[in-house]
Amino acid sequence: MYSTGRNAYRQIAPGVSLGLFVIIGMAILCGLSNVIDLLATYHWPFFGLALLLSLFNSFLRFFKRQYYLSLSGVSHIPLKKSFRLFLASFPLAATPIRVGESYKGLWLNKCAGIPVTRSISVYTVDHIFDGLSVFVLSLFGTLAFPALWPFFGVLLLLFVLAIFSLRANPDSRGVFELRENLKIFEVFLPDLRKSIDENPGLFKPGIMALTFAIGLASWFADGLALCFILLGLGMTASWALVGISFLVFSFSLLIGVISNLPGGLGVVELAMAGLLTVLLGAHPGYAVVGTILFRLATFWAGFGVGLLVWAISGKYLGIQSKEGRVIES
Repeated sequence: MYSTGRNAYRQIAPGVSLGLFVIIGMAILCGLSNVIDLLATYHWPFFGLALLLSLFNSFLRFFKRQYYLSLSGVSHIPLKKSFRLFLASFPLAATPIRVGESYKGLWLNKCAGIPVTRSISVYTVDHIFDGLSVFVLSLFGTLAFPALWPFFGVLLLLFVLAIFSLRANPDSRGVFELRENLKIFEVFLPDLRKSIDENPGLFKPGIMALTFAIGLASWFADGLALCFILLGLGMTASWALVGISFLVFSFSLLIGVISNLPGGLGVVELAMAGLLTVLLGAHPGYAVVGTILFRLATFWAGFGVGLLVWAISGKYLGIQSKEGRVIES
């Protein structure tokens, strides 16, 4: 492990640049005039509903994170301060996963004196089970494409088996052989094992079931937000549209995670626009505008709020100085 002197703003710059570059590039490729026309005729109340659903997602994720922290013995942080830390974490979605988790751990250490490794493991558990929730939503999305059920069902089973195997026998190496064959398991298995070692109490069946349900509800809201975005483009409401929305949303986020690019920015947008074009059989302009509006409602809006918190509380968090440097592995 080593420390880097780059402050938080420099950490998010590559991911933000890539995300904006891809969005602008997609808009140019499908025709700027076409994009402007679609935005001019867009039914904006549906965008407002998408924003509300994204807000609901954030509220549930904050509640789940508070629950995780309380189970780990972190219950003495005032709610207002904890909420400020939660909002400040939004821009970190534009960084590599480990960098973002390290910043959160350092901030929690600064606020509450919690050992960095312990606090990072809490955020890692939160992130891993968010990923599982998104993956399960892809199963719901296959309602529109039943032929995909076996593929997603097998991967879900492997994920659950990995968690219970590591919890029952943390020294087992057999589960880690999955990394040789499945890239997606290579992403999370090492962090999962460390998290179990640091906070075994978070992996009790009852707690996992409750937090998984909360996570599923929160990401269900974002999947539904994509459906409303598409309705705003004039598409007809149907169960097929709902299924496609959840499949495109969840699959795009998973591709972003597997890509290992900062926050999956650029990859998520390309995957989402491509899948919408293919699955809906629509003009690429509709897919691009739908992607841009969805990301604006569910990512960039929160990103902007987080930057505002950085501007107000930057000195306190150490964002604008070397106190905000992060330990990378």
